[in-house]
Amino acid sequence: MTDRSTADTKDPVLAHGAAIVEAAGRLRPLSHSTSQLIVLTGQPNVSTSDLVNVISQDQVLAAALLREANSAASAARNPISTVETALVRLGTSRILSLAVRLSVSEQMSVAVPEYDLSDGDLALLSVTGSVAAELVRERAKVALPPELPTAALLRDIGMLVLATFLDSPHLALLHLTRDAGAPLSDGERMVLDADHGEVGGLLCQAWKLPDAVRLGVQYHHNPFDCEAPIAHAVFLADTIAHLVAERTGHHWSHSAPKEADWVASMGELRIDPGTLDALVDATIERFQSRDTGLVL
Repeated sequence: MTDRSTADTKDPVLAHGAAIVEAAGRLRPLSHSTSQLIVLTGQPNVSTSDLVNVISQDQVLAAALLREANSAASAARNPISTVETALVRLGTSRILSLAVRLSVSEQMSVAVPEYDLSDGDLALLSVTGSVAAELVRERAKVALPPELPTAALLRDIGMLVLATFLDSPHLALLHLTRDAGAPLSDGERMVLDADHGEVGGLLCQAWKLPDAVRLGVQYHHNPFDCEAPIAHAVFLADTIAHLVAERTGHHWSHSAPKEADWVASMGELRIDPGTLDALVDATIERFQSRDTGLVL
């Protein structure tokens, strides 16, 4: 691989390593409050008061938290008016997922034409996958970390980085690989020597997210390359999001998941493959009950 210090080139095949890390660093970092929550939720004995203090200092996050806690999906019998009550209602893992979603929402709402995604498409697919991941965690008969919805939310964020390298020649090559039947991640590796999951994993490390999140993001298209079951769970959430997009008439950036693959991952998670349609229905229902600002 040619060293960027000795060759002024923008060719990611020649300088993919340093160039991808550099491009990833140009993405807007997570908000200060989200970074604080990541540190706090990683501690074994974090106090509710510490979490409330961080959330209360971020008016946008606090307002979103109260909306989420009062949504139909949260089954709140009486209106929730305090951050502390909302935190108890939702739990720390869902709070972290919400904070990360707010931090990346602006970046993930832009069009990504290199992946045929219009304004809002990536955000919609990401949130749909995060909702699906909640259901996967509830139905799986193997232990899955509470960070699973956050990993599913960020699974495709690496596209924002790789898109910056897909000039006309590389984009044409990527289309050729996909027309030949190669999965998107395989095509990315052939053209750019890295796929969006691997790049997303780099971002997770840079943002100091829990390692479970990194593994889920990095291996969501190759779950059998990872020993942690979260990779299978994120892949299954991605599959469900694909089927939701098909049912609701939204565009999808990936090739269709192969039945043999999602059946195998459901087996690893000890979820009956015959329940996939029910999981799709449940994802649509839960998504529509949430106040996400997005519409299926």
